[in-house]
Amino acid sequence: MLRPGCRRECLRPARGPAGYTLIEALFVCALIAVVTAIAVPVSLAGLNRSRGWAGTRFVAARLVRARAQAVARGAAVALRLDGTGALATLSSFFDANRNGVLTADIEAGTDPVLDDPVPLSSLFPGVSVNPMDSGASVPIRT
Repeated sequence: MLRPGCRRECLRPARGPAGYTLIEALFVCALIAVVTAIAVPVSLAGLNRSRGWAGTRFVAARLVRARAQAVARGAAVALRLDGTGALATLSSFFDANRNGVLTADIEAGTDPVLDDPVPLSSLFPGVSVNPMDSGASVPIRT
């Protein structure tokens, strides 16, 4: 029977202080650790993929730029990829003697460099360049 002036709350047993048990806290910590362990590799893979795509877009833009320079000059312009891995650089050369951009002409200074070599590892950290034929020139003709 209820005491006069007492509502239903009087029937409930007294509780201790509100909070979480140690087991509940450990379960939440373990759950956070599992989710983090799954999310970090996926995030890193996405970051590597986006860096690779950025490097690819950069080289494609340099090809478009070389094509525009070849049209403007009326002569061949070549892109040269020197080095591999973290030491890879990309340069543009102009065909000054109208016989094509040749490695011998580049080394002799006959075909001048249009811009400074761009170290790809400084623009795209973590991206490694491994071309099949390092040092090959790709002429862009009009």
